[in-house]
Amino acid sequence: SGAPALGRCESNPVFFFFPRRFALHWQPTTAIESRPMPTVDGRLTVGAAAAGYILWKGWKSLAVPACVEGEGLTVFKWFFSPPARLVHVTTLLSKAPATFHEIDLSLGQQLQWWFLRVNPAHQVPACVEGGQFMAESRDLARHIFEKYNTDPANEHWYPRDPARRRAVDEWMDWSKPLHLCIESQVALRLAATPGMPWRENYGIVPVLVGSLLDPPGGRESLLASKLREHLDDAERIISKRSIGGVADLNLGDLTTLQEVCMAFECFEGTTEIIPSSTSLWKEYPHLAHLYDVFQGVPEFTAVHAPFLAFCKRYRQVRGLKDTPLTRARGVLTTISSFLPYAIWNAVLAKLYPFGPRQRQR
Repeated sequence: SGAPALGRCESNPVFFFFPRRFALHWQPTTAIESRPMPTVDGRLTVGAAAAGYILWKGWKSLAVPACVEGEGLTVFKWFFSPPARLVHVTTLLSKAPATFHEIDLSLGQQLQWWFLRVNPAHQVPACVEGGQFMAESRDLARHIFEKYNTDPANEHWYPRDPARRRAVDEWMDWSKPLHLCIESQVALRLAATPGMPWRENYGIVPVLVGSLLDPPGGRESLLASKLREHLDDAERIISKRSIGGVADLNLGDLTTLQEVCMAFECFEGTTEIIPSSTSLWKEYPHLAHLYDVFQGVPEFTAVHAPFLAFCKRYRQVRGLKDTPLTRARGVLTTISSFLPYAIWNAVLAKLYPFGPRQRQR
């Protein structure tokens, strides 16, 4: 029972996943054919190597950042996520003494084992404050602003008056269906596009998710007409208000605009949403005016800059199509990069299902 022959299928980890009956159809050269058939030891070697690789990938995700154990406020965000940008801007507006920690979903950083303690759902935004873990973007924005804002001039963002605050809360919650539509039509599309970082880190997974599974908002959320319906409603709501400057803005405006920008920036130059126009900004003048007013908010423009750069990157590659080579490369990436983290998360969650120590909404 010698070592596996170099030319045999079993010596290649890629072919380890195929049954032997397929391997027997491969006829190697005469020189290689004369070597003995590989034994179970060869398969065990490959299996041990695969297990070791998974352990190594998982071990890299065990280091827990000091901010997770600290007593201060730490906000976990991602510059491309509308809900995360909402919380990021709100934290800056309220001048909260926060530490920001970037969790890039396109790189799979939410799959790190320690992040399960912050949010077992692998989502941003999230935060830890004094040992308490919290999630849900709108609730986080309300909590942070109410607790940390001490500037009366900022009260227009989230008024203390009960009637005005209730109106802002309703406006913030209104955008939830819009978010599901944006997630289905924009986020999943970007994730499946060759040349974007999702494909470099998840492999073929985003393509399979987009084609085999229903999106979070259901199949209806994939319709361009549904997205237009939400955008039309937002335009109508904004048109009824007189927004002359920053003092007229509130957290509801910020919440909705973050979602709107995803569609407007990523579909810029296409006719996918409105067949007769290549610019949604021109078709929705009141939303465009709202965006112009937000240019006077330094906290917004600072958070918005990397988002715009990412959208520009997408527009440069959105015309790329999958080829057999990119799909094959995607399968290898899924096996070598995505699956180890997924396996680690599944196994360790069963062995030690810690989750967050405390969770508030």
